[in-house]
Amino acid sequence: MKNEKRLIHKRAYNIGLPLVLVVYVILCLITLSVISVLTAKQNLNNELASQKAYQEQSIAENEAEKYIANANEKLKQNPLGEPDNLSHVISINSKRNLEIGLTKKQDENGYYYEVIKWATHTIEDDSGEMVLKGM
Repeated sequence: MKNEKRLIHKRAYNIGLPLVLVVYVILCLITLSVISVLTAKQNLNNELASQKAYQEQSIAENEAEKYIANANEKLKQNPLGEPDNLSHVISINSKRNLEIGLTKKQDENGYYYEVIKWATHTIEDDSGEMVLKGM
């Protein structure tokens, strides 16, 4: 009976190295899986934001090309009545603008506008506050 009490007493406090290792491995796997899910979610958000920015940029560039085509049509109809230089700003989104500049040229086919400026500008925030965004 004395031996049985010792065995029960030893088993109650003796966890064992294999059990500690199993618990450690399980915790590591759970941690890595959570980190993997968070990283995948952030990558998806970044990809969606990139796709949206690309679409907005493409829409603004298409609008700029339409503006240039209309300006050239007006120039062909009335070459001397149109200004020598044109500039136009197209809003890409709330933080960026596309600025184009045109100048009048002449060749053997007549007058046309040549693109001298095609630039994207970031609009500065006038509030003076710096906002840091996290995950």
